[in-house]
Amino acid sequence: MQALTASHGPDPNRWTLAELQTLLFRHELSGAFPGSCALFDLQTTGFGGGNSTLGRARHRYTSPFKATGCATVRVVLEMSDPIRAYAVTPGGQSGHPLSPHDSDQLDFWMSGQLLPLANSPEDARPAITVLHPQS
Repeated sequence: MQALTASHGPDPNRWTLAELQTLLFRHELSGAFPGSCALFDLQTTGFGGGNSTLGRARHRYTSPFKATGCATVRVVLEMSDPIRAYAVTPGGQSGHPLSPHDSDQLDFWMSGQLLPLANSPEDARPAITVLHPQS
């Protein structure tokens, strides 16, 4: 309590978890070779989620302000006609650290924003993949 008072002031009603807590997104390849943690992992600050909050987060009780896990996707379906769907994932669509889509949704996820999903294949922008056989 003394440490929190010293760092955040005497009024606990003004303290927020987001001022203290960090969130580590650990990649599956993290730690596979020396230095890979810095290449693959995503570290954020200012995360206010916990075990009993909407912004779910997991932490060890020995390190209460270092969240090590969280909900990895948020999905909201608007039950209208037609149904509208929204989602966001903190790691983006790729998971590859050199891809522009590795963490392109992280800011949306951290701020609680959602991105619209296509309702049908016709609504999605077409992705074209061309495979060329090697000679």
